[in-house]
Amino acid sequence: MNRILTFCCVLAMAFAVQAQYYYVPSLTPGNPGGLNADGEYPIGGGLDPSWTAVVGPSATTPTWSSMQSIGFPFDFNGSPVTDYYVSSTGVVTFSSVPGTAPAATPVALPSAAIPDNSVCVLGIQASGTNDHAATKTFGTAGSRQHWILFTSMTNPSDATCWHYFAVVLEEGSNDIHVVDMRHACDISMSIGVQIDASTAVSVAGSPALEQKAELSPFDDDNYAYTFKQGTQPAYDMSAVAFTGAEYNLLVDAPFNITGQLINLGSSTISSMDLNYSVDGGSPVTANVTGLSIAPYATYNFSHPTAFNPASGGSYEIEIWASNLNGNPDEVPGNDRTDGPFGVFADFTDRAPLYETFTSSTCPPCTPANVTLENLFALPANEGKFNSIKYQMSWPGTGDPYYTDEGDDLRGQYAVNSVPRLEVDGGWDQNAGNVTQALMDEWASVPSFIELSATYELIGQAIGVEVEINPLIDISNNNLVLKMAVFEYETENNVKSNGETEFFHVMKKMLPDADGASVGPFTAGVMVTETEEHEFAGSYRLPNNAGDPINHATEHSVEEFEDLGVIVWIQDMATLEVLQSAEASLKPVGLDNPDVIATAKLYPNPAQDQTTLAFQLTDAVQDLQLTVFSANGQQVSSRALGNFPQGRSTIQINTADLAPGSYMAQLDAQGRQFRLMLQVVD
Repeated sequence: MNRILTFCCVLAMAFAVQAQYYYVPSLTPGNPGGLNADGEYPIGGGLDPSWTAVVGPSATTPTWSSMQSIGFPFDFNGSPVTDYYVSSTGVVTFSSVPGTAPAATPVALPSAAIPDNSVCVLGIQASGTNDHAATKTFGTAGSRQHWILFTSMTNPSDATCWHYFAVVLEEGSNDIHVVDMRHACDISMSIGVQIDASTAVSVAGSPALEQKAELSPFDDDNYAYTFKQGTQPAYDMSAVAFTGAEYNLLVDAPFNITGQLINLGSSTISSMDLNYSVDGGSPVTANVTGLSIAPYATYNFSHPTAFNPASGGSYEIEIWASNLNGNPDEVPGNDRTDGPFGVFADFTDRAPLYETFTSSTCPPCTPANVTLENLFALPANEGKFNSIKYQMSWPGTGDPYYTDEGDDLRGQYAVNSVPRLEVDGGWDQNAGNVTQALMDEWASVPSFIELSATYELIGQAIGVEVEINPLIDISNNNLVLKMAVFEYETENNVKSNGETEFFHVMKKMLPDADGASVGPFTAGVMVTETEEHEFAGSYRLPNNAGDPINHATEHSVEEFEDLGVIVWIQDMATLEVLQSAEASLKPVGLDNPDVIATAKLYPNPAQDQTTLAFQLTDAVQDLQLTVFSANGQQVSSRALGNFPQGRSTIQINTADLAPGSYMAQLDAQGRQFRLMLQVVD
């Protein structure tokens, strides 16, 4: 009998050890398993109605939901559970008697304030009018996920901050995922699983854990912590990323092979072998010692043996670690990762394309557009971007300059919020999040296409000619050439958000929003493409987006001399923009054209300041600006310096000018361009 009792005790102890949790952080962004593709929005404000709200809103006092059902077999800590409760403060508990709902303040786990058998996301509360916990199940039987989503949750110490997290229960694996999804500002968090008041596992950094997700309402920046039942392996070094540059010049060889690893084991790593292979070839191995990589710590390495390719080409580099403190890796399935490593004889600078989805009825669009335009105006950013704006049909009645083609482009990018910005089809966030560092980063990506364009304007007709010079062979059947005719500055589409001037507003896509198929390309073989369009009828200002312009019979161009053209080549499978260019105006019918093709002043009449915008057919040195009074007396003269071909702007201070009529004259290479300027009080 004693033997039987002893054996049972041993089994119970073994089960208890087996049933404990450890966690694994995300190695790549996204939702676990990829089953949930729904966007991240408040209940009633855009979240799919298939979600069921179970807590909130305006829960200023911590409260529990009613009992909720998982809907499929699930084990928590080695025992089957079917139901749970959700608190308005970020706790999911499988306790049958949850007791008093805990406060939102993040605390170290374990804590007597937390019920037994709970998953904790502490630091949020459903006290706001948009705040909820909501549930939904994804997937098919055997591999379903039950999501408990905390939407638009409020920071208990700052009611202006909102946050999105989720607790995900996974059928089959019995894994628990805590997904960091979206936040407006940083707060301290406590994330973990508590078994009882003396046993818990927390994410390192709790209760002062910082969020990793950013502002994207999609899963592209989501970050998950996966809690697994069992004992954490002692040796598990996972490859996070190959961090070598994707584009490299052959003359810069040999190249350092770099990557990032993460220690998912329980032992601190003091030595290991670093390995890489090229195109599946023999491993290049180096033993490194003197390390101290703690559990969950990352390790950035540069392999001691450089890669020295004999010729250019597209290579695939695979990296991994082995021989951890002299031991084999216990979880080989996550050891390796790879990435492309292109080596080329030549490439050119990239002009990234900034496509902004905005509206004159969108209050957040105002500061976002100000941020963008201030960055675009910096001399350091000249040539580092091309910009186009698509006016949208919401919020409210939408922008009067909304077009069906703009809506087509919105659909291509799956845009459902404004202000929204796509940078080269690969950066998808709130337009107000753009920084100088981001502009520098995107401008530093090389391009393998030289792109140039010119356009002609005859009345209401525009013709565009594009030259494409591929520097390498590009065997891609998904490429299109897009052309956007835009107006540099518009004023008539003012609505409710306080903006009075709008820049680079798209007026017409050529031939349409889908573009024209081009490629594949052969290195050095120039390709020329042309498009034409005549704006029909007369100008009309729609009342709102519900009555958009019909391009077959009318147009919304305020000033035809203020039109410009942006062209770009895009991979429609990945939406990557390979290169963009702003077209230069080509004067029509002149053997010896004026170097100053067009110029305009806005606002005009002006009070304290006006902007002079002008197009140059060639680069100019010593551009001169002179202002004359109505009787021909010179009021001011100013040397403007050197300007490149294309469009430029300068500011003219009119605050010291008496109300009345003036003549502004631009002088370049013996040619003059005169504009009437009206100054008012």
